[in-house]
Amino acid sequence: MVRFWTLLFGLVLLVSPIITSAQGQHLPTQPFSFSANGTYRVNNIDGMSYCVVTVNSSSTMGSGSITFGVNSDASTTYFPVSGTPDMGAPSSVSQSISVAGARATIPVSGEATLALTLSGATSPSITGNVHCNSAPGFSLMGSASLSTLVVHPTQTYGPASPDLIGGNLLSGSGPFTGASVATAASTIGLTSMRYPQGTVGNCLHWSTNTCGSGSCLISQTPVNTDAAFVALLGTRLGHVIVNEATNAACTGGNTTADVQGMINDIVVTNGCPDTQCHYWTVDNEQYNSGALTLSCTPNTNDSCYKAQFSTFRTAMLAQDSGISVCLDADPQQSGPQGAAWDGVVMAQTFDCADAHYYWTTPGNETDAGALAAPAGDFTANFMTQLKADIAASGSPSAKMIVGEYSTIPSSYSYQTQSIVQALFNAEMVGEAAQDGVSVLEFHAGTANCQAINARSGLYGAWLTFTGSQSLSNASLTGTCNGVSGQPAAGTVLAPGAGLEVAGSFMQGCINIIKSTLTDATGDLAEYSCSESSGVSLMIVNRSQTQAHIVTVSIDSHTTGAGGTITQYYKTLFDLTNSATPTWDGPQASTLPAWTTNFTISIPPWSVTSVKSG
Repeated sequence: MVRFWTLLFGLVLLVSPIITSAQGQHLPTQPFSFSANGTYRVNNIDGMSYCVVTVNSSSTMGSGSITFGVNSDASTTYFPVSGTPDMGAPSSVSQSISVAGARATIPVSGEATLALTLSGATSPSITGNVHCNSAPGFSLMGSASLSTLVVHPTQTYGPASPDLIGGNLLSGSGPFTGASVATAASTIGLTSMRYPQGTVGNCLHWSTNTCGSGSCLISQTPVNTDAAFVALLGTRLGHVIVNEATNAACTGGNTTADVQGMINDIVVTNGCPDTQCHYWTVDNEQYNSGALTLSCTPNTNDSCYKAQFSTFRTAMLAQDSGISVCLDADPQQSGPQGAAWDGVVMAQTFDCADAHYYWTTPGNETDAGALAAPAGDFTANFMTQLKADIAASGSPSAKMIVGEYSTIPSSYSYQTQSIVQALFNAEMVGEAAQDGVSVLEFHAGTANCQAINARSGLYGAWLTFTGSQSLSNASLTGTCNGVSGQPAAGTVLAPGAGLEVAGSFMQGCINIIKSTLTDATGDLAEYSCSESSGVSLMIVNRSQTQAHIVTVSIDSHTTGAGGTITQYYKTLFDLTNSATPTWDGPQASTLPAWTTNFTISIPPWSVTSVKSG
């Protein structure tokens, strides 16, 4: 009796001509040793890389052969098991695999599968090495898990919002006017901006651009103006916090006339129409313990805030009837009034609810927990509660705004600047899209970098700075707050890279659609949307070590014109672990035209966007 084993092992090359910092880098050899199924897949994206695969002569394999096929056709034998297959020299046109005169050509942007097919009476023991050279960024996948994804374009969650790649602009974190900040915001693909972030919203007076004096003079001193905000905003959606809580003298609450003046300053004087600067939230997190307010009594102010909101909303709509006025919502029930807050303040007319999501408190974060939170906590708990609160309110059709979100709100650790935060951000976009959120804004777009609060068990312990920012601020190059190591102004940091891939996924989306993912490991999170001429997918791999190969099919589609693939993954982030850190962003490649289905190689700890016509 003859037994057959097919051993598949995995590696993927992800190469983008626009990323040059790692070109020519000799990356370490990756050993393999196994006796189970897997695949070696090599994407020849721009023809500028090659790999060498060596099977050790001491391996026991019975009688066998190595086959090599192009674009999933692994039917031709090219060399003996004991040989040293060389995938050829670099070429700008195509890549070749050549051993003993036999040759298979991989087209540029094509994919090849290396399979080891063995026969014998006993299970084989195979060891060897893989070495890749001149690759500007690639991921060694190890033994890949095989998964399937079936996309259902006619089954929808609802329309896609274009405003889910948002960020907060911390007014006290440096000027918004630097060209590098604007460039980085465009690179990330931010679609909305919230200003002024956080507690500044409870004290800022637009006419003087100050927070007053005494207890109102907080540490986040405003350094920007409405004009700077509108200039950086460009054509993006604007979300503004207005101050009801404190007056300029810091002796009581603010006046409606001052808030009307801010609306006029942004909409009329600085030319941001109410269709663009559309959402206006009254105060910031007034449900929190110790919230800055002189108009109400902190910690017991739900009825007071409800009345103040009604008064200010009426005055704001009198100034501009085309805006939407949002109230502070607390579905996490994080304030001292707990569940009572939403029940009280929502018993009236409002246009939108501005709720903030932070997965946990500082010191309790874990990497695995953060990656499970978007689906397991944000959607399952936070959004379920917010929807229930609005449904029971005086305005059951009010829009849902998530004006801030992150893993933790303060006292930042390695995690908030690591690959884990990048993947968390991407998952949050996918979950918010499925949940029907109108606006989603990361905490933050710009913010101060800070010294790291070292906590064990979190990835990225080599980092020298942390903070909530997704890009490096214009005024904080080199050092900030006495902390060194932040890269050049305008550099997109890991949290921004996650948003960049999510933005690639969301761009052009019409409806958020359903899909069926078969993944025995539970590592993958997947999101889909329909476009005018195809579909867009986003896949997040939450495993630090396990690679995946996903076979994708689309209902009622037997062929596809191909498209683009955008990926950010652990190997790219790890380039920051160097004496001269490299902050590489997501890498792009081409999805070839396909018949019946197509496969995507998913590295460990990665986010992948696929757009297929």
